[in-house]
Amino acid sequence: MIAEMWTTALVWGLVAATIFEAVTCLARFGLGFRSRRLFARYRKYTLGLRVHHGYFGAVLAPAPAWLAPGSFLWMAVVAIVLGLILSDLVHHFVVLPLTTGEFD
Repeated sequence: MIAEMWTTALVWGLVAATIFEAVTCLARFGLGFRSRRLFARYRKYTLGLRVHHGYFGAVLAPAPAWLAPGSFLWMAVVAIVLGLILSDLVHHFVVLPLTTGEFD
Protein backbone atom coordinates (compact mmCIF):
# COMPACT_ATOMS: atom_id res chain seq x y z
CA MET A 1 0.00 0.00 0.00
CA ILE A 2 2.70 2.53 0.98
CA ALA A 3 4.93 1.56 -1.96
CA GLU A 4 2.01 1.90 -4.37
CA MET A 5 1.11 5.29 -2.92
CA TRP A 6 4.65 6.63 -3.37
CA THR A 7 5.01 5.06 -6.82
CA THR A 8 1.80 6.73 -7.97
CA ALA A 9 2.94 10.07 -6.50
CA LEU A 10 6.31 9.73 -8.23
CA VAL A 11 4.74 8.94 -11.61
CA TRP A 12 2.39 11.93 -11.31
CA GLY A 13 5.34 14.03 -10.14
CA LEU A 14 7.18 13.15 -13.36
CA VAL A 15 4.09 14.06 -15.38
CA ALA A 16 3.85 17.37 -13.51
CA ALA A 17 7.58 18.02 -14.05
CA THR A 18 7.14 17.46 -17.78
CA ILE A 19 4.23 19.90 -17.90
CA PHE A 20 6.03 22.51 -15.79
CA GLU A 21 9.15 22.21 -17.94
CA ALA A 22 7.14 22.53 -21.14
CA VAL A 23 5.56 25.74 -19.83
CA THR A 24 8.97 27.02 -18.70
CA CYS A 25 10.52 26.30 -22.11
CA LEU A 26 7.57 27.92 -23.86
CA ALA A 27 7.98 31.04 -21.72
CA ARG A 28 11.75 31.19 -22.23
CA PHE A 29 12.15 30.18 -25.84
CA GLY A 30 8.71 30.87 -27.28
CA LEU A 31 7.73 34.09 -25.50
CA GLY A 32 11.23 35.42 -24.91
CA PHE A 33 11.08 35.65 -21.11
CA ARG A 34 14.51 36.02 -19.53
CA SER A 35 14.91 35.79 -15.78
CA ARG A 36 17.60 38.47 -15.65
CA ARG A 37 15.30 41.03 -17.26
CA LEU A 38 12.32 40.02 -15.13
CA PHE A 39 14.47 40.00 -11.99
CA ALA A 40 15.61 43.56 -12.59
CA ARG A 41 11.99 44.69 -12.89
CA TYR A 42 10.66 42.82 -9.83
CA ARG A 43 13.71 42.86 -7.53
CA LYS A 44 11.98 45.05 -4.93
CA TYR A 45 9.16 42.49 -4.58
CA THR A 46 11.47 39.48 -4.21
CA LEU A 47 13.81 40.97 -1.60
CA GLY A 48 16.61 40.89 -4.15
CA LEU A 49 16.28 37.13 -4.78
CA ARG A 50 15.72 35.62 -8.19
CA VAL A 51 12.71 33.37 -7.84
CA HIS A 52 12.77 29.91 -9.39
CA HIS A 53 9.77 27.62 -9.58
CA GLY A 54 11.70 25.05 -7.55
CA TYR A 55 11.51 27.45 -4.60
CA PHE A 56 7.72 27.14 -4.61
CA GLY A 57 8.11 23.36 -4.51
CA ALA A 58 10.50 23.61 -1.58
CA VAL A 59 8.07 25.85 0.33
CA LEU A 60 5.23 23.39 -0.35
CA ALA A 61 7.34 20.34 0.58
CA PRO A 62 6.18 20.11 4.24
CA ALA A 63 2.48 20.35 3.29
CA PRO A 64 1.89 16.59 2.75
CA ALA A 65 2.77 15.97 6.41
CA TRP A 66 -0.55 17.61 7.38
CA LEU A 67 -2.60 15.68 4.84
CA ALA A 68 -3.99 12.15 4.98
CA PRO A 69 -1.39 9.88 3.32
CA GLY A 70 -2.71 8.33 0.14
CA SER A 71 -5.61 10.75 -0.22
CA PHE A 72 -6.14 12.49 -3.52
CA LEU A 73 -5.05 15.83 -2.04
CA TRP A 74 -1.89 14.28 -0.56
CA MET A 75 -1.08 12.70 -3.92
CA ALA A 76 -1.67 15.98 -5.78
CA VAL A 77 0.49 18.03 -3.42
CA VAL A 78 3.35 15.50 -3.51
CA ALA A 79 3.17 15.39 -7.32
CA ILE A 80 3.23 19.19 -7.55
CA VAL A 81 6.15 19.46 -5.11
CA LEU A 82 8.14 16.84 -7.01
CA GLY A 83 7.20 18.37 -10.35
CA LEU A 84 8.25 21.90 -9.42
CA ILE A 85 11.58 20.87 -7.91
CA LEU A 86 12.46 18.35 -10.62
CA SER A 87 11.46 20.72 -13.42
CA ASP A 88 13.66 23.48 -12.01
CA LEU A 89 16.63 21.11 -11.69
CA VAL A 90 16.16 19.75 -15.21
CA HIS A 91 15.79 23.27 -16.60
CA HIS A 92 19.01 24.55 -15.05
CA PHE A 93 21.19 21.45 -15.34
CA VAL A 94 19.99 19.92 -18.63
CA VAL A 95 17.90 22.24 -20.81
CA LEU A 96 19.80 25.50 -20.39
CA PRO A 97 23.31 24.02 -20.75
CA LEU A 98 22.24 22.18 -23.90
CA THR A 99 20.45 25.17 -25.46
CA THR A 100 22.36 28.22 -24.26
CA GLY A 101 25.61 26.80 -22.86
CA GLU A 102 24.82 28.37 -19.47
CA PHE A 103 23.09 27.28 -16.26
CA ASP A 104 21.22 30.56 -15.97
